[in-house]
Amino acid sequence: MDVQASIVERFADAGEPLLAAINRAAAAARANGIQVIYVRVAIRPGAPEVDPNNRAFGALAGSSAFSEDSPGARIHPAVAPQPSDIVVTKKRVSAFAGSDLDMVLRSRGVRTLVLAGIATSGVVPSTLRQAADLDYALVVLRDGCVDADEEVHRVLLEKVFARQADVLTVDEWIGGIGHGSRGQPRRWKVERHKCRGGGLVGHTHRMRLTSDECWSSLRSAEHGVLCTTNARRTIDAVPVCFAIVSDLIVTPIDRVKDKDTTKLARLKNLDRDARATLLCDHWNLHDWSRLWWVRAHLSRRSGHDVTGALLHEGDGALRDKYVQYRDTDFAELLFFDVGTLVGWCAAGAQLEETDPLM
Repeated sequence: MDVQASIVERFADAGEPLLAAINRAAAAARANGIQVIYVRVAIRPGAPEVDPNNRAFGALAGSSAFSEDSPGARIHPAVAPQPSDIVVTKKRVSAFAGSDLDMVLRSRGVRTLVLAGIATSGVVPSTLRQAADLDYALVVLRDGCVDADEEVHRVLLEKVFARQADVLTVDEWIGGIGHGSRGQPRRWKVERHKCRGGGLVGHTHRMRLTSDECWSSLRSAEHGVLCTTNARRTIDAVPVCFAIVSDLIVTPIDRVKDKDTTKLARLKNLDRDARATLLCDHWNLHDWSRLWWVRAHLSRRSGHDVTGALLHEGDGALRDKYVQYRDTDFAELLFFDVGTLVGWCAAGAQLEETDPLM
């Protein structure tokens, strides 16, 4: 947030390590299928949105420093957005003020925000407070923030932000991505499940799965739902068969007579955006103790990175898993690298109860 050229220049000593930390966090997010969003402040020519009663922004009325097309309002080139990133423009201190950030987040199903930017006493607390009131889960990256006053920076991180957010270093957050975006330990949660008649089938203990348990569940799944993002930035979901080879997900494109498979929506979407999500679950209407689901964030591996040996292994794995494929040819095999894995399962009533998962 606010890592704009004219703002970064004010923090000459701290700017380089700050941008390096933000770059590390952004690269890890992209690699794990986590959306990266940049927030900048920019004002229209003539500043019609600036009220003179606003002390912080009133001075911008006669300045072009933050006009929409000015060099100073652009994201600093050291942390330049990538094609898959989203840039949001705001009109006040908070990232939500005068922007469509909340709409973007909810449209993409985002419920956890990881905050970084300039300054610790400016955009970070303003955004954190508003996000907390909007019921987002929050993480603040300690070394992804900087402030002109070191003592204010320390107090906010150590005593204020921790009341509403997890305060982590970039490396701590990256290390926890595989165990959930907040890097929290597994905890038990008690929930009530309603049956069709409106009654209750009792309390079901729900457990967050470890990475190994997510992999085990994926290997046992008969099929899944592959979600890709179309040109309208909405989701296309299609049921798919899949197999796991060398920790990669492989799913086939069936060869269909007289049909041009290159026009399939999922292929067009993946050509535009290599990110995808695979959803798998298992449940029994009359036995909630057997419930589990896993969400895998994926990134399609480009064709030149798929070797002949890998194609052979993927082909064999699909034919071994699915009888219907043993006498058919595939039009294409799609291979995906797996990033973040998130999963839950229901456990028996004998499991120990602790605090609910936050």
